[in-house]
Amino acid sequence: MKPTPPTIRIFSSQLTKIKQAAPELIFLPNYYSEVPLQIQQAKRLGITVPFIGSDSWGSEELVKLCGKDCNDYYFSTHYAADASNLTRRRNSSQAIRRNMEPRG
Repeated sequence: MKPTPPTIRIFSSQLTKIKQAAPELIFLPNYYSEVPLQIQQAKRLGITVPFIGSDSWGSEELVKLCGKDCNDYYFSTHYAADASNLTRRRNSSQAIRRNMEPRG
């Protein structure tokens, strides 16, 4: 897929192409402020596969903006031994859902 210019707010053209490709999951490494709109539009088009994000999703603001539309989606970020307790709890709960032991 081609990058989307930052002024674009309607993603139906790109999402339609993605849906036609029938992916098993969608990697969406966009900023947390853009993700909710993109996921909501994807759901309206009937895209039901999981979304996976990058460290750019690592903001609690994403949960506020996206709400239940982002439930059960994951992102990968950098490990830091001195991470806050909130980050550790979140990492532990994600690891539990994946039946893995948390590290760190």
